[in-house]
Amino acid sequence: RERAVRAQREGIPLVDKILGEPQTIGALGSGVMAPMSNFVLASRLVRKVQEKVTGISAEFPLPPMAKETFSSWLGKRRENAREKTAAESAELREVVLFPTCYGEFNTPEVARAAVAVLEHNGFRVFVPGTEEGDSEVMSCCGMPNLDGGDIAGYTRKVEMNVALLLPHVKAGRKVVVPGPTCGYTMKREWAEYVPTADVEAVSTAAVDLME
Repeated sequence: RERAVRAQREGIPLVDKILGEPQTIGALGSGVMAPMSNFVLASRLVRKVQEKVTGISAEFPLPPMAKETFSSWLGKRRENAREKTAAESAELREVVLFPTCYGEFNTPEVARAAVAVLEHNGFRVFVPGTEEGDSEVMSCCGMPNLDGGDIAGYTRKVEMNVALLLPHVKAGRKVVVPGPTCGYTMKREWAEYVPTADVEAVSTAAVDLME
């Protein structure tokens, strides 16, 4: 809250603006750009230059970028998957996976494992933003914006995510989150800062993967 007051008074520092957009950084640095991104992240000299420009300390550990994002893997997997019969689909329980920015761009093996474990236990897994007919993709949970005092940016992300998740929640699906920071933000912070019935419904439906 102090950071939010300071941001209103002094503006949001460049370092917080950058770190507040992990999905943008991930989209730009993952995939075909991953080798170059990881070289930059591992180079102490380049990180020193980056520190001068962005304010992000060269000592601050930044996660590596994945050569194949979770969404890319999921798309290929669906293309190669055997079509299930209506009877098979009817027997499955259903959940929604919120893969998180780390799960999408940095450690997609975690999100892939979550899908495998959930499916093994009889769940059909939806990922909003990747389903047929979806025109928007899920955003960051907003915690990095909140951490930097950017309440407006945080609120936009909450509203974007809720718009995608709400139809699934209304269909009776829980929102499974494999990252505890994102899980906490969705369960505790979303409805506090954006106190609407829709946000409350999604927050109530959110559960940590370990739950």
